[in-house]
Amino acid sequence: ELINKFFIPFHGLNLPEDVHKGIGDDAAVVSVGGELLAVSVDTMTEGVHFYPGIDPEDLGYRSIATAISDMAAMSATPRYVTLSLSIQSIETAWMKKFIKGVKACIVQSDCYLVGGDTVKGALSIAVQVVGICGSKPIYRSGAKENDLVAVTGFLGGAKTALPFLGRDGELSPDIKYVLHRYHRPSPRIGLAKELNKYMNSAIDISDGLITDIGQIAKQSKKKINLIKERVPIDPKILALVTREIATENALAGGDDYEIAFTFDKEYLDKIDKIGNKANIPITVIGTVEKGLGVSVLNESGGTFNQYRSQGFDHFNSRA
Repeated sequence: ELINKFFIPFHGLNLPEDVHKGIGDDAAVVSVGGELLAVSVDTMTEGVHFYPGIDPEDLGYRSIATAISDMAAMSATPRYVTLSLSIQSIETAWMKKFIKGVKACIVQSDCYLVGGDTVKGALSIAVQVVGICGSKPIYRSGAKENDLVAVTGFLGGAKTALPFLGRDGELSPDIKYVLHRYHRPSPRIGLAKELNKYMNSAIDISDGLITDIGQIAKQSKKKINLIKERVPIDPKILALVTREIATENALAGGDDYEIAFTFDKEYLDKIDKIGNKANIPITVIGTVEKGLGVSVLNESGGTFNQYRSQGFDHFNSRA
C-alpha cells in the first residue's frame, strides 16, 4: 500500500528508455553500456527481520542470501554487492563472525562486495545487489491465461523455525534442520537461469506463498488458483508440527526464498527435467485464468478464504 501510494507514482510514466523495469518488481532493470542490469536493495532490521541475539555469522549469511534471492526471481546473475551496516558499537568478535557469514554467501554466489556504508544506530543491514540479466529478464507481470503455476523446493521450513529461534541447549536434528532453513536460505540463482526461457513470470517467496503469488496476479491482471494439496510441504517439518499447521506454514509463511513462477504447459516436461537434473523438486501447484486475485482450493474445488490475507506484513510482523 505504501509503495503503491507514494512510490509507484513518483515518476508517473516519465521513465527514460534505459529503464526497462522501474519500481514494483523484485528488482529494477536498466540498460548500461549495452548490458541489462538488475538492481535491488533489501533492508533487515533487528526485531522485525531477525531476532535479537542471532548468531552474527548466520546474520551475515542471511543478509546477503535474502538480497541475492531477488536476482533469482528476475533470472539475473548477481555480480556486485554493497552493504550498509547500522550498529550501536564496534565489537571485534561480533564483526569477525558477521563478516565470515557475509563472505561465505558472497563466495558461494560468485559475486563481489564492492562498497557500502557504516553508521552508529540500531542494528540494521541494507544490501544492494547489481546483477546481469540474460536476454530475457523475468517480471511479475508476465503471467498468461492458462499458464501453470509452479514452485521450486519445499515450503514452510523457515516459518516452522520461528518458535525455536534463539533456543539454547541440545536440539533435535529436525529443529536444527528448520533453523538452518531460516538462517541459511539458498537463493535459486542457477535453477532460475536454467528455467529462464520457459518462465513467463516469477517472484521469490519472502513474504509467504499466497502474498507473493498475489503480486504476480495483481501485476499480471490475472486470477491464480492454488491447489492446497499440491503445495510441497517440507517433509521434515511434519516431525515438529501437524499437517494442518505445516500446510498453513507452507501457504502463508515466508522466508523460504524459493521461486514461484508461471509457464506454458507445453514446457512441463522440460521443466521437470531441469528440476531432476538440479536435484531440486519443481511442483505444479496451480493455474492462471481470467480475473483477479488468488484463491486456495482443494482438489474438489472448495475455497479456503482464511488463507487469502495471510503473509508477512512489514509493518505488523515481528521476528
